[in-house]
This record gives sequence, structure tokens and C-alpha cells, in this order.
Amino acid sequence: MGAVFEEASNVVMFLNDTDQSTVAKTQSDSKLVGLQDLVATTDASAKTLSAEIADLKSELKTAKTDMELRQNESHAMISDQVRTQRLLTRAADVLHGVYGASLLQEKPEGLKDYQRQNSVGVISMLHQIIGDAKVMETKARADLNASLADYEQFKADALAAIATKEQGLVDLDVQKSEAKSNALEMKKEVKRLGQELEDLSAKKSALKEECEFLVANFELRQDARSEEIEALQTAKAVLSGMKTDGEVA
Repeated sequence: MGAVFEEASNVVMFLNDTDQSTVAKTQSDSKLVGLQDLVATTDASAKTLSAEIADLKSELKTAKTDMELRQNESHAMISDQVRTQRLLTRAADVLHGVYGASLLQEKPEGLKDYQRQNSVGVISMLHQIIGDAKVMETKARADLNASLADYEQFKADALAAIATKEQGLVDLDVQKSEAKSNALEMKKEVKRLGQELEDLSAKKSALKEECEFLVANFELRQDARSEEIEALQTAKAVLSGMKTDGEVA
């Protein structure tokens, strides 16, 4: 009977070990899947950030090219307007120098009067053109300054966004490395638990054979014991009968 009880205890221990290993294996499998998903997610996020950084850098390059082109055009126009003002101012000064005295005469006569009036008209026109050129120069400078301010603001915002995304890439790389390392360790644990379950499965077969052997022997012993008990009871009955006969004699 002691062997039977010992074997029953072994079976209980085996069942407990199997349950614990099965639960641990299931949990480890789940953790491994989670870590693998995390690696895939961080990798996808890193690719997205890299694409966004590339787009921002491309936009910065385009904006810089556009700004340089706008600057060149603005500077060329400003130079033209400044040169126009300078040349026309010189021309107006020359006319003033030539016709300045006659412009003060109260009663000009004949051809001189006609020339004086023509000079007045030309000088007036020159001053009008000079004024228009000055307005265009001022507007061009204001537009250029506004464009430069917009570009500098865009550049600052883009560089800040790039810096943030690049730091995000660094963080994702660290997270991905940790997840890959943990996944590698978890794979080892899953493999170990899988081997442990295989060993328990082999042990299960051995326990089953032992249990079947003990049960068979137990039944044989029980049958033999029953026969022994029956023989003892028969002998007792016989002995009881013999004792009765002796007493009568």
C-alpha cells in the first residue's frame, strides 16, 4: 500500500508542475508576441519619423532656394529703382542748372518762353518718375523684409520640428533595442519552458506505466488476499467444526 500512496503523491506533484509550467509557457508566449509587436511598431514609427524629417528638410531646401531667388529679384529691382532715381536726379539738376535763371523771369518771350515751358514740363516729369521709383524701391524693400521674416520663422519652426523628430528617432531606437533584447531573452525562456513541458510529457508516460503496473499488482494482491482470507475463513470453519466434535466426544 505504501508504494501506491507514494505513486499517488508523485502524480499530484507531476500535475502541479505541469500546470505551473503550462501557465508560465502561455504567459511567456504572450509576452514574446507583445515584445515582437513592440519591435514592429517602433520600427514603423521610426520609418514614419524618418520620412517626415526628409520631407521637412526638402521643404527647407525649397524654401531657401525660393528665398534666394526672391532676394536676387528684389535686389535687382531695388538697384534699378535706385539707379533710376540717381540718374533722373542728375538730369533734373542739370536742367535746373541750365534753365534755373530763366524760370524766374516774369515775362518770357518767344522761343525762349517755349523752351522755358518745355523745361518746366520735363523737370516736373522727372520728379514724378523719381517719386514713383522711390515708392517702388520702398515697397520692394518692405516686401523683401516681410519675405525674409516669413522664411526665418518657417526655418526656425522646421528646424525645431526636425530636432524633435530626430530626438524621437533616438528614443525609438533605444526602445526598439530594449524590446529586441527582451524578446531575445523571452525566446530563450519560451524554449526552456517548451523543453520542460516535453520532459513532463515524457515523465507522464513513465508515470502512467508505473500507475498501471501498481494497479495491476494491487489487484493481484487484492485477489490473493481475498483467496487467503477465504482460505483462512474455511480453515477457521473447519477448525471450529473439529473443536465441536472433540467436545462432544
